[in-house]
Amino acid sequence: MNSDDNLEILHFTRILFGLAPSRSLLGTCIKIHLSHCPGTVPPMIQCNVFVDNVVYGLESLEDAVCCYHIAMGIYRDASMNLQEWHTNDTGLRNAMEPGNQKPSPGNHGTRK
Repeated sequence: MNSDDNLEILHFTRILFGLAPSRSLLGTCIKIHLSHCPGTVPPMIQCNVFVDNVVYGLESLEDAVCCYHIAMGIYRDASMNLQEWHTNDTGLRNAMEPGNQKPSPGNHGTRK
């Protein structure tokens, strides 16, 4: 008694994180969100993201502060938060939102 009339299709509307495929799902969600964002920062983030970690460097403090604020806005629009920013530049640390600054391990290449 298996007819197409009794077939019910259910769709997940939420992503369950915490399971083995979570990293892949999170990475895919981030890449899809970044692909819909305009500007030069989203492609830079997309090329330098691993799961939910973004690693990149910029030439000037002004570029870094601008990129920081754009990246925070992009992730905020996706209801996510980029956290644990590490930098060796005191000026960038001072420009960060409270709670995002994390001391860089060691003092290699520290700018004052």
